Amino acid sequence: MKQSWLFFALALWGAVYMNSLFVCVLIFLVIGYFHIRHFSKGHGLFLIFLLLALIRIQPRQPTLPTNKVIVIQEIKSNYVVASCDDQKVLVYGVKDVSLSDVIEVQGDFERIDGVHNPPGFYFPDWCSRRNIFYGIQVESYKVKQQGKGLAHDLYSYIQTQPTEKKQILNELLYGIHEEDVSYMITSSGMHIVTFWQVIRSMLSIFFSNSVLEVVCFIGMGIHAYLTVFSSTMLRILSFQLIRFLCPSLDTKDRLGCSMVLILMVAPYMAYELSF
Repeated sequence: MKQSWLFFALALWGAVYMNSLFVCVLIFLVIGYFHIRHFSKGHGLFLIFLLLALIRIQPRQPTLPTNKVIVIQEIKSNYVVASCDDQKVLVYGVKDVSLSDVIEVQGDFERIDGVHNPPGFYFPDWCSRRNIFYGIQVESYKVKQQGKGLAHDLYSYIQTQPTEKKQILNELLYGIHEEDVSYMITSSGMHIVTFWQVIRSMLSIFFSNSVLEVVCFIGMGIHAYLTVFSSTMLRILSFQLIRFLCPSLDTKDRLGCSMVLILMVAPYMAYELSF
């Protein structure tokens, strides 16, 4: 039945956004009834998928990190995001590091808190939706091991460039916001979408549509690996993958499949304006 994927995606979106186990179960019962009513087979597999989706979208319970050896994953203007004890943490007071660097920090982890001014932006909620619950104000730190790989080398190379060029590249590639570049453009991912639309148009001269889909998907994956696997890249890669794997689906069902894939990988996207 056409547009069933879009219906499922919208229901899954609502389940994530409501952030209530009771509401999630109720919505999933409606989805299950819809599938049984309109499809003659595949009920068992679909119910297993529903159960996995229900488990996946449930928020993670916070646990206080104890390890002081962390790995740098993302770098922002005022803090870095690092992995520690199988979870992400915010680290303040760390400078001159690169992606994948392993550092040992001194200080105490504390629950992320802030002043809430409804209906304004609330940073602790933004973090908790990404399963980031703790942060640390570093008293001192030392780099135990330099990161390896192209992503580390590219970021390190950009930091050696002249100030103006470095700021623009940091903004466009890593989302490290500076005053000289439009926040609206970079946060929405318009620059990335435009870039790959231009590349796609140029490559269409040389490749057929089927080959073009593969080339663009691989290129986008390399782009995400070398920079940051941001919400924008997740959205673009999801749409590109579904368009390649399911060419027979109509536009609305491809949209629905992409939404489901995005929410399964990153449930916090349900709260994002760019979703």
